[in-house]
Amino acid sequence: MPNAATRSLATVKRFWVFVALGSTAQACQIVLLRELLTLAEGTELTIAFVLGAWLVFTAVGSAAVSAGLKRCQNDAGLALWYAALSLLLAMCVVGDLFALRHARLWLGLPPGEPLSLGQWLVVATLALLPVALLLGAQFVAAATLTKAPNRVYIAESLGAVVAGSVGCFVLF
Repeated sequence: MPNAATRSLATVKRFWVFVALGSTAQACQIVLLRELLTLAEGTELTIAFVLGAWLVFTAVGSAAVSAGLKRCQNDAGLALWYAALSLLLAMCVVGDLFALRHARLWLGLPPGEPLSLGQWLVVATLALLPVALLLGAQFVAAATLTKAPNRVYIAESLGAVVAGSVGCFVLF
């Protein structure tokens, strides 16, 4: 049976994993928003759509995975889910960046020609959907793993603040 020090160390390690989740979510949002702003040539409508879609897709990801995770009874299974979601997220972010940087070429547009609103909405939706769904699913997996959603929320928020602050100084 683990002693109090071992349980405390495990709690601290989990806390930093959830801080990393918040940092990852914020960094993904910043990078994808910047890429989509570039693709849309800086229109303000881009920001509204990206933030609204991010919110909706994250909520859908949370709702979709919550029923499945409730059936998972042990921490090892939940940790495996979390790790699998992290791996998928990494692959999706890399794929999204590649796709966004080559979207004009794939749509057959000459350099400098803007995307139509319909083209941009399709590209933005396809880019945001997998990342936001996975981040929503990861949050629910983290909250289920700890049985303390408030601590996960605090740690994730702290990570988002750190990533937003660092991103502001590094990217601007």
